[in-house]
Amino acid sequence: MSGDELIDRAIGLLRQADHDATPDSVADLIWFAGHLRPRRAEEAPQGDDDGGPTDAADPSSLGDEAAGGVEAGPPVEPVTDDEREPDDDEPAVFIPAQTTPLEPAPQVAIQVPRDQPEPSQVPLRVPAAPALARLGMARALRPLKQQVRGKGVGTLDADATARQAAQTDLLVPIFAPRAERWLDVAVVVDLAPSMVVSDQTVHDLVAILNDLGAFRDVRVWFVDSTSEDSQPRVRAGGPDTPWHDPREIVDPSGRRAIVVVADCLGAGWRDGRMGDILDAWARSAPVAVVQPLPQRRWEGSGLSTREVTLRGDRPGAPNRHLSVEFDDLFFADFETEPDELAALGSVIPVIELAERWLASWAMLVSGEGSQRLPGRAAFTGLMRGIPDPQDDRAQTPPDVVARFVAEASPDAYELAKLLAAAGPLTLPVIRLIKEAKLPLSPPSTVPEVFLGNLLEIVNGSSGADPPETTYDFLPGVREELVAKLGRADALGVLTEVSRYLVQRWGADLDFLALLEMDRAVGELDERSLAFAKITIDVLKSIGGTYRDKALRLEKQINQATDGSAETDLINGSPPGDISSSTATVDTGATGPPTHPSVVENSSESGHSPGEDAKVIESQQTSSATRSRKTPIGWKSIPPQNANFVGRDDMLASLRNMLVNRSQTAILLPRALYGLGGVGKTQLAGEYVHRHREDYDLVWWVAAEDPAEVRRSLVDLADELNIPVTNDTSETIRRVRDTLAGRKPYPHWLIVFDNVGEPSTIRDLLPDPRNGHVLVTTRDRGWETEGRAVEVGSFDRSESVTLLRARASTGEAEADEIAERLQDLPISLAQAAAWLKETGQPASAYLELFNEELERRPDEQRPEYPREAAAAMNIAFEQLRSVSKLAAQLLQLGSYFGPEWISLDMLHRGRLATKFSKSLGQVLRDQAPLVRTVRDINRLELARYDSRNTRFQIHRLVQTMVQADMTQELRDEVRQTVQEMLAYANPGNPDLIDEDERRKHAQLSAHIVASGVVQSDDDEHRQVVLDQIRYRYLIGDFESSNALATQAVQIWESHGNREDVFTLIARRHGANAIRALGFPSQALRINHELRSLFRDTLGASHEHTLATVNTYAADLRALGRFAEARDLDDENYQTQLVVLGSEDRATLRSASNLGVDLRMVGDYDQALDLDEETAATARRMFGPEDRMALVCSSNVARDLYSLGRFDEALRRQSEELPLLDRALGVDDLFVLLARRTIVMSMRKLGQVNKAAEDAKALRLAFRNRLGDNHPETLLVNQTLLNALRDNSEVAEAVRIGQETLEVYRERLPEHPFYYVCCANHAIVLRQAGRVREARKLNEEAFEGLSRQLGEKHPYTLCCATNLASDLDALNENAAACELSARTLQHSREVRGEDHPYTLACAVNHAVDLIATGERAEGETLRADTIDKMRRMPNIGPAHPDTLLAMDGRRINCDIEPPPV
Repeated sequence: MSGDELIDRAIGLLRQADHDATPDSVADLIWFAGHLRPRRAEEAPQGDDDGGPTDAADPSSLGDEAAGGVEAGPPVEPVTDDEREPDDDEPAVFIPAQTTPLEPAPQVAIQVPRDQPEPSQVPLRVPAAPALARLGMARALRPLKQQVRGKGVGTLDADATARQAAQTDLLVPIFAPRAERWLDVAVVVDLAPSMVVSDQTVHDLVAILNDLGAFRDVRVWFVDSTSEDSQPRVRAGGPDTPWHDPREIVDPSGRRAIVVVADCLGAGWRDGRMGDILDAWARSAPVAVVQPLPQRRWEGSGLSTREVTLRGDRPGAPNRHLSVEFDDLFFADFETEPDELAALGSVIPVIELAERWLASWAMLVSGEGSQRLPGRAAFTGLMRGIPDPQDDRAQTPPDVVARFVAEASPDAYELAKLLAAAGPLTLPVIRLIKEAKLPLSPPSTVPEVFLGNLLEIVNGSSGADPPETTYDFLPGVREELVAKLGRADALGVLTEVSRYLVQRWGADLDFLALLEMDRAVGELDERSLAFAKITIDVLKSIGGTYRDKALRLEKQINQATDGSAETDLINGSPPGDISSSTATVDTGATGPPTHPSVVENSSESGHSPGEDAKVIESQQTSSATRSRKTPIGWKSIPPQNANFVGRDDMLASLRNMLVNRSQTAILLPRALYGLGGVGKTQLAGEYVHRHREDYDLVWWVAAEDPAEVRRSLVDLADELNIPVTNDTSETIRRVRDTLAGRKPYPHWLIVFDNVGEPSTIRDLLPDPRNGHVLVTTRDRGWETEGRAVEVGSFDRSESVTLLRARASTGEAEADEIAERLQDLPISLAQAAAWLKETGQPASAYLELFNEELERRPDEQRPEYPREAAAAMNIAFEQLRSVSKLAAQLLQLGSYFGPEWISLDMLHRGRLATKFSKSLGQVLRDQAPLVRTVRDINRLELARYDSRNTRFQIHRLVQTMVQADMTQELRDEVRQTVQEMLAYANPGNPDLIDEDERRKHAQLSAHIVASGVVQSDDDEHRQVVLDQIRYRYLIGDFESSNALATQAVQIWESHGNREDVFTLIARRHGANAIRALGFPSQALRINHELRSLFRDTLGASHEHTLATVNTYAADLRALGRFAEARDLDDENYQTQLVVLGSEDRATLRSASNLGVDLRMVGDYDQALDLDEETAATARRMFGPEDRMALVCSSNVARDLYSLGRFDEALRRQSEELPLLDRALGVDDLFVLLARRTIVMSMRKLGQVNKAAEDAKALRLAFRNRLGDNHPETLLVNQTLLNALRDNSEVAEAVRIGQETLEVYRERLPEHPFYYVCCANHAIVLRQAGRVREARKLNEEAFEGLSRQLGEKHPYTLCCATNLASDLDALNENAAACELSARTLQHSREVRGEDHPYTLACAVNHAVDLIATGERAEGETLRADTIDKMRRMPNIGPAHPDTLLAMDGRRINCDIEPPPV
């Protein structure tokens, strides 16, 4: 294969792996492939016959030094590039004779000592790490790939030979020293029983070290931390090889690194014995511990780690020689006296097997640049007396599971739930389920579950080999986990395990056959019997028809084990009789049975429709096929309904439309019944499930409420790892852009279910030309928006199939029922559920149906036919006969919205009214509430989502239930729902924590549908106000404004135009309008509101004061800073009198006033006010209170504005860790604080660091706020200035131009637009585009003078830079005149010693010299340079000082603070 072909092949492989094919990644792949060449066994040099080391010193010769470990020899001199030999000539890597390498990665057997009662001696073959992951980890270890001068003669040094010949006339060849690899590695594996499940970590590590080709020798040793020896020993092979003293591993020359792989759960890690071994090694070698468990699980091990920063003094430095900085709070009171330091022992880095951890350790060992490397480490002196972990056996099963969930990763929790549906559990079964169901989860997932105190070894298997050892959950734990597992997942796990049993052991029980029930259950072996028992328990928990199957199987097994006749005692027929099975349907026709399909609602007990997995082989999509691929976003898809009937033509048409036409596919009901019930949602769901293999990404959006649509698309952003910004619209834009780009998911499908008018979500739909968009709706307006598929009633054959499959009716009876119900799917489902629930014949149902029709002879409604009402009422009456409380709950639910109803929300609102209190025994506890909802679900009157504990009532059912209630009952139930929403309201979203605030989402979809927004009750209206504010706080400004507008219109129509609730709703709406980019409109609204509140409530009322704050915010957003200052000053003085100086509202007002003072250039007054405010906030609320931290950051901004850059940097840097801890690293105020640090560093001359940090900061702001947010635009200017000072002029020009264009489009008259002009002009001049710079500066100077005044600091900056433009254009007289005036104004405004005043003086001195006033100019320049040298903010080495000394001009850029 040619080189070009090889590169093309590499690029193709990378693209298949969804990896961006950059030049570096292609080069890495080719390099990596070159090191994966197969090795033959005869190529691997062998160790000594006893398995000992090949080059370690004999322990008998170690002398006195052996007691404390062997001290390392002197550093080995590295070779130069010229001396280095080609990789192809490098010696082969040593592989121990006892290790059997597997291709492409070696497999290392972890053999437990025979005296342990745990699994032993059989190697576990598990998949190696993915190639790309291993590539990244190998790349991380590259710093260790060094060569040094070795013994013997190397290659000919042609240059040295030639030089000698020229000097001596003698041709004597000179050879360079032979180069050899620098280090070898000893991998020491703990043999503790718990390490059996971590063998993949060992395999991956050894494979990576071997494939790297960087080491003289890679040798695997074993240590038993559970032995009872006073000092654990080591061996280099299997059980038959001798044990050695651990000190034998040390290389006296100091050229061996030691890597210990251990989960640190053995006793030796707790009693100090392993600490002593590590300490001995650490005196002579670089040592690290690789933990197979994720960091969150280290705390429960015997190795206590601390945060440290490490630095080596030379390559290969032993741990004892590492410099340690103590970052952990554990060392807060630690004295650095020699005795105390010595008591700590040696520092041992602890890492995970991941790229970033390996890279940090490799840099530490290689000594690259003597970098300070933060990380986690243990100290050998602290590794004794560690208590044993808590035994969970005394805890209740819920406590055990709760503790595991609190500590485990999401992947480990998911795997534990999946394992709960499997049995018997062995390591191969556990790994099988992980690979089938969680293929992307890390290797640490299995150890997390295995060591999570959930499992125990089954009696009788403790001495078995590891793959044969059987485990089970602790009593009660399996039931707890299965209850949290979805039906489809449970069935999928059972299927996978049954196949494994059949293939691995030839077991007698095939789960697929079990479900089809087409054969008798004969005599079972022990393993199959155990599997059958677990299967029965799981099927019972699933419920519905699967519970019937479980009971049937249980009876057959009991009969088989008792020797009874093989007869199905439930149905009275042989087990193989298909006619008695509910899994297939005999339609009377020849050929295969019709496979199940979806109807509007599910008939299965306790689960949402379609949650049953299709596992019968005759179905179109087998479970085996599904397990091959699960698209991203699958968790959003409603579970599949096992009772889907027909619709094949519609599904084919839908598929053709989506695949062959780049248009949105729309499912519309035929114009019979406006409220549907024809199965649109079920048809869409069936399409998704049948074609899941065709998509990389699927997402289901419940689209009844536009606010819910937006929230769902934000959730999709999180699923796609798209940064979620403070603005929902920006986040959704990113989602649409990502889908349009079709990377990394080229094949996607988004379903919008039950959409209203097209205008409500038109702007939210992805472009169907780049993927597939499917809409279900009742609105005919969608016919012009895409390609429509009309969904009507069933064909008669489909109706009959459905009834016979679910209710076992005869064909003639089914045909008669279908005709009477007009083949309406939702009514047929309810009829089938009634027949199944009651066990009565079809004739009984028809009799009841006729009676219902006679009871409503003249009832004709446009929404539904009376036949549908009759069918619904029969189901309702059956529900009432079973449970009156369930019937009441259904009536209650009919007045909520048609979206999901949270059970938690119902529980919180249970005490609202007499009606809700009558449901007390149902609503007060989750268990009876779930049971009641399942009763409703079973009769097809609702859908229950067990995964999220919520239920949904079809709009058609809601309407019919309401219609059958008396007017008095309707009023009572409607009032109850509104009161319950008020009771369930979490409260003011500004004053509650994040967890409570999220509960507002439960109410969102029901605010309008329930009529709460129509109510005049104050408590109800408060719910609406809180919901408006909640939507604003989560960034959904459109929905916030829409609800505010709707509420205001309704409340004003009720005569409440100047009512307080109406005015507050208008104010909330104005906030949303400003956030949407319309501050002028918001200003007009708040101007009117300010007067209305003052006239209604008085000038000192809290609502009036809050409105003034909002009004001032509008002024600031428009750049009218002086007006905002005057307003905020008046407001602050009022609040001081009314509320006092220590009230939070007063402090907030003071903070706003400080912002105004900074914006008008009054920095001294701003500093005084902000220092006082910060001190009060700290005293009242504590140093970690959000307000205290924000006020303190304001002080740093004031110091920066005053030119006290060193103080600003010191203050903000000292407080940044507190901000990170209290608010979170991605909080907006934390990012703003980081901006202050970057600005200050740049002004202090740290231009390179400032430029790098500014790049990262800009990305963080764009991720958090979006590209065009005002704060992001300010950070763009910070980056522009940093790049310019760092001589990255071209990039600075690009950033400046992009930012300027955004300002011109969005804020063309704002002061910050002119600020951007001024900053961009500096870099244009620096790029040689002086005339463009002058034009921009003239525009900026005129605009800033007009808006802020001629003496405002920003205007003075612009004037300084404009004078520099004039000087560059040789207009020296004009430049001198302008610089003189600017210097005078700067001295008045900023003071004599402000850095910018000194810059003005330097520039004016240059102008004086240029215009012939040399003496005056030189004197001014010399005096100014002398001041700059003595200034703590500047100093003699500062870039500005150097410019002044060179007689060059200084730029005055602008960094506006946040507003």
